[in-house]
Formats: sequence, C-alpha cells, structure tokens
Amino acid sequence: MRRGNRPARRLGVVQVQATRAHPDVDTHSSADTTGRAATVDRRSLLLITLDSCRYDTFVAADAPNLKAVGVEIHRAQAPSHFTYASHMAMWVGVTPGMAERAEPYLNPKFAKFFRISNGARRAYGPSAFELEGRNIVDGFGQAGYRTIGCGALGWFNPATPAGAVITADFDRISHYGWPWSVKRQAAWLNDQLDEAGGGPLFVFLNVGETHAPYWHEAAPWSADDNPCQPFQTVDRRADCQARQRACLEYVDAQLGPLLARFAGASVVVTADHGDCWGEDGIWEHGVSHPATLTVPLVFHVEPEIDRTRAMLHAAELALASNGERVLPASHGASGDPQPPVTLETVVALRKDLVCTEVDGEVLIIDAANRRYHSAGATGSRIVELIGEGRSAADIVAVLIGVYDIDHQTCTDEVLAFLRALGEKELLSDGECR
Repeated sequence: MRRGNRPARRLGVVQVQATRAHPDVDTHSSADTTGRAATVDRRSLLLITLDSCRYDTFVAADAPNLKAVGVEIHRAQAPSHFTYASHMAMWVGVTPGMAERAEPYLNPKFAKFFRISNGARRAYGPSAFELEGRNIVDGFGQAGYRTIGCGALGWFNPATPAGAVITADFDRISHYGWPWSVKRQAAWLNDQLDEAGGGPLFVFLNVGETHAPYWHEAAPWSADDNPCQPFQTVDRRADCQARQRACLEYVDAQLGPLLARFAGASVVVTADHGDCWGEDGIWEHGVSHPATLTVPLVFHVEPEIDRTRAMLHAAELALASNGERVLPASHGASGDPQPPVTLETVVALRKDLVCTEVDGEVLIIDAANRRYHSAGATGSRIVELIGEGRSAADIVAVLIGVYDIDHQTCTDEVLAFLRALGEKELLSDGECR
C-alpha cells in the first residue's frame, strides 16, 4: 500500500520474535572495485579497546574516524584499573558504563551490548547479543560468528599462560608484540575480513599506542622516554597529555579503513582503563583511582539488532506489569478450530492480550503463552482498526481510503494478515462471527 506516490508496501504478516535478541539479518558483504569487501555482514560486531586512553585525551584529540562511530562521547567508568581484569570483565559482558544513566548499553546493569547468560537471571533488560558460552568470544562462536582477535599488550600473547586464557576461544588470533603495532594490526584484520567472506563476525582489537610510554611509529620522540613512570617525582603531565593525544590521532588515521567496513554493523570503542598523571601524586595505572577508571565510550548498535532488543524489552515489561491480571487464553476451550476469516467476519483480539508500541509498531503480548508478536508497520494499523471488534470488510474500506491500493489487493492482504492472527490463536472465538 502507498500514500500518494510512495511505493506500495505489503501488509506484514505477524512475526513471532525469538526470545534471543539477535536477529537473523541476511546481509552479505559487498565488494569494491579493488576486490576487497566494502562492508561486513550487518550482524557483525567490532570491539576496540584503546589501552590506557583517558577520557579527556579522547575528547581533545582530532580523531574523526573513532568519534564518528557514535553520536556522543560518553564519560564512562571502566570495570577495572588494569588491562587483564578489565578485559576479563568485558569477556562476560561488563563493559565500561555510566551508573547514573538508566539506558541500554550506557549502563550494563540496564542492558548490555553482549551478555553471557551462564544460567543466571538477567539483571534487567535484554542485551543486544544474548549469548551462551564460557565468554563472549565462545558465545559468538557458538552463535555462528567467525571470531577474530588482535591484541597489542602482552596480556594477549597466546604464547603465555595468562594470554592463552584470554585468547583461547578466537578462531584467529594475532599478537604482534609490545605495544606499537596498530598499523600491522589493522592490515592483518583487513586481510582476515577478506578471507572470512560472508557471514557474521566478532572482531576484537586492543590498541597499544595509547599505553605508556605513549609512542607511535615515526613519532618525533624516543620510545625509551616514558613520561609516565610509577612513583616518579618529576611532573611530566604536559608530556603525557600531548603524547597520548598524538598517539590516538595516529591510531585514528590507521583505523579509518577498518571502521569503514563496519559502517553498517555494530561498533563499540572504549578503553580498558585510564592513567593517572600526577593526580594525588599517582602516576600510571594499576590502582583504583578516578583517573584510572574514567574512560571514553563511543558506540553504534545496528538498528535492527537494537530494535529487536527494544521490542523484547517492551514485551517483557508488558508481561511483568500485566502478569497479575493475566486471564486464561480464550481459545481452544472447545477444541474446535476457528472458521476461516472472510470479509463478513467480525474479528477481535483475545481479551487477555496486551498491546504495546515500539517505534510506531504494535507488539501483541500473549502472556498466557509467554510470547510476543510484532505486527509490522501496516499490520499495526489493522490492529488499531480492529479495536473492540470490526468486520474485515470495514477494515478494507478504511485502508482503501488511506492508501493508494486497489480493492482486490487490499482485500487479499487484509485477509492474509487476519488469518495469520487466527493461526497464531490471537483472535477471540467469542467475537469472530
């Protein structure tokens, strides 16, 4: 159906959404003229940790590629004050967050980017990616994702006992050494994306240039000159500030092509911790202090994934708020099938159903069967027209007056939609006549 000159849009048959907040989006990689895949599958996720990067450094830096990932640079609190502990927390879904914001992703307690269930009750809302496994890497693997990781810090060296633990579940893992390797890391990851072909990916990158001593390839200062030594007595805050910023700007330039390939997917950019630069006489990290815990957070969650999460959350809230008045389902008591819907049929939704709205589309909550159904954009209009009970012929007449569609096409699509409601036992036996 269409309004005016808009293209016709078919009425959507009711979709039963899976309880797993992870949509099946069949979008494959496209290719540019060089033969390199231009974008990854939209279900993919890129996680970048800028090791030791302070929030104020990120805000001050000229880093257009990293900043373009999201609409806002958030001042978040890291789960720990050193690399290994913070990443192990992220490996089970606890990313840097903001306790004062009751919003998905910003507050991991509200809703995480990714979550390992581990048989535990969820704290509040569903995550963008609900996973099962030892950690998120294993979880993405079990969900059919190819998992690719590249770490700069020694904690990610798979040849060491500790590094073997944190990197064990990647399909492909690379460690170029301490810690100035972002140019090689980006090249390797792009090669891995080319080899991966289609299908969803989980890609992780830990960047080392932003870690003390804050040096990057061809920097005009010596890599041996560390301006951020623990317990130092000389105030070198200005050097720390200038050098970490310069390193971040170098990193940003190197990561532009990689970020472009994830333009249609989900991306999270953050830091595992910050550094002290003389605050309270402290230098570097490894101790709990506001400066070591305050980090930047920029992100983009692919819209369909986020929408599915929001729909599931709305359905759960509706079930919870209406659970005390859930009525027995009004269908199936006699065991007789409902007659097929015709134009003369007066239809109504079951009295025990709860309807709510997400992004302009109606969700039908079936508390008795613990399921929810998305009506789609035009189907939502039909649900509104049904009201307390209405004939299919009346619904067709209203829609013809609103949309540019012929009578037969409108009739066919309305009846198909209403019959789908009936097949899912969402119509009331007592009102169909």
